[in-house]
Amino acid sequence: MPVYFVDFGVGVGYEPAEIARRLLTMGLKKGGWVTLRNNPVSERGCGVLVGGLRQLGIKIEIEDDGVYGTPGWFPQANRWIIWWRPKSKFNYGALRPRRDILIYRGDDIIGFLSATEEEQALRAVVVKDRKGVWELIKDKEVRVYVE
Repeated sequence: MPVYFVDFGVGVGYEPAEIARRLLTMGLKKGGWVTLRNNPVSERGCGVLVGGLRQLGIKIEIEDDGVYGTPGWFPQANRWIIWWRPKSKFNYGALRPRRDILIYRGDDIIGFLSATEEEQALRAVVVKDRKGVWELIKDKEVRVYVE
């Protein structure tokens, strides 16, 4: 399924209406998916963009590292992918079961699994070797992505 990616960060700044217009010009249609990534929560106007795309019937996935907390427009996104970190400002408890993903890349997989045991979101780890984590996750519902 085609997905349109909008990367936030350093570069040319666009207003939400201009981003939506560009996506539609590229072929985005009702029912299509847009992924906003690289910490969109920190960007001014992101909530306006999400709300506007939702009104057009577009599905939105947000990929964020959770540094800036949980935005008020959180429920408008269809899916959240949050990179886990201890002591994050993001409310991991807001993540929805079987819909949102809490993902970890690092060496302390045991610490991640222990700290997120009560979270309702899907959990995932990014590793170099799938076999190396099998014993840690075999009795848990954890997705494994290989770098």
